[in-house]
Amino acid sequence: MKTLNILLVEDSPEYSSLVLQSLSRDPNQTEFSLVWTDSLAAALARLEKGGIDLILMDLGLPDSDGLKTFTALRKQREDLPIIVLSAADNQALALQTIQQGAEDYLVKSTCTPDLLVRTLRHAVARHQVVATRTRAMESACLARVIGVLGGAGGAGTTTVACVLAAELRNRTDQPTLLIDLDSSPGLVSFAMGIEPQFTVQDLACNTSRLDLSLWEGMITHSPGSPDILASARAVTAPDSDAENLRTVVNFAANHYRWIVMDLGRLSPTSKKLLPAATDIILVSAQSISALHQCKHAIETIHDLGVEDDRVRLILNRIHEGQPLPRKELENLFGVPIAAVLPPAHEDLQDAYLDRRLPNVTGSFRIALGEVVRKMAGLPGEAPKWSRLSLTSLAERFRRRGEAVKASAAS
Repeated sequence: MKTLNILLVEDSPEYSSLVLQSLSRDPNQTEFSLVWTDSLAAALARLEKGGIDLILMDLGLPDSDGLKTFTALRKQREDLPIIVLSAADNQALALQTIQQGAEDYLVKSTCTPDLLVRTLRHAVARHQVVATRTRAMESACLARVIGVLGGAGGAGTTTVACVLAAELRNRTDQPTLLIDLDSSPGLVSFAMGIEPQFTVQDLACNTSRLDLSLWEGMITHSPGSPDILASARAVTAPDSDAENLRTVVNFAANHYRWIVMDLGRLSPTSKKLLPAATDIILVSAQSISALHQCKHAIETIHDLGVEDDRVRLILNRIHEGQPLPRKELENLFGVPIAAVLPPAHEDLQDAYLDRRLPNVTGSFRIALGEVVRKMAGLPGEAPKWSRLSLTSLAERFRRRGEAVKASAAS
């Protein structure tokens, strides 16, 4: 069993000696290592050195008293379990420390060696379980940031980004944000049919006072749709502004489950924003020139230190014709193809004229919906033929069973 390193903060040498004796005769053979300090200052200095698993503390010390003693140690090491040693007439104060994060408390006059050892061991185990659960919840709530990048102009990058954001919002019912970071301004606003009052540039200029109140006043809300941070001018920012844009993205990551960044084509700014993305989707047409530019973009992404497993390719079949073999393209680019979008000229043209997204029942939207389903880990709908086959099979077994029963009865 791992040795438990305990920091005892107690100004009484006699009681400290009793604690040491109690720990030395643990019937469960738990190994304890006790470090004794007799003041708050000494305890804080020892915590800075690390190597402590649990704090066992008295609230009354020569240089601190009461709740502020607990608060100071708690602030120094929020990751450690703390057990408070209390006098019989001071249990109300001990309960206050429980409310503020202490793991447990012990009354000195009634604390037996067995109770002390059991409380220490349970506190460490309970704290580890809670910490593990908290980390898992935090991990599950971390934003997934998807950077949508165009390998060449005219590949429909903005439309893809807008549809991905809309599908993520509709299919997962989780907070979703769409950010226009394209060097061609206003495309997201046009595609989503909005007239934004404020822009991502407005937020980037106010990062020093960025909070939820400012955020809520500047983003564009629409019921059932992703929140939108639009752009009013070309995002071709100097280094300092690019850092402000990253600050905006990092702030959003604490308040959304999904963030889709329309990055447009590769530019100095988009290169600085790519590392903020957990997933990168590269959109390309299937012409030879577009694929050549797409390959160059992938090489640039690799040079930025982005791992292959973060990059996916979406091929947009803008023109009718025989598509290039998917496997050959994956071998050529070295990254998987998430989707080959079907030609949808009329659907896209109508959407463009009406300033809306493509129809949810259209082939273009359905293909991107499948990308979202896989990305979000959502279950797929069983094909109708599969359900019919299972139903027919069950019916056949039922009839066979009835026939066997009838035969036996006769």
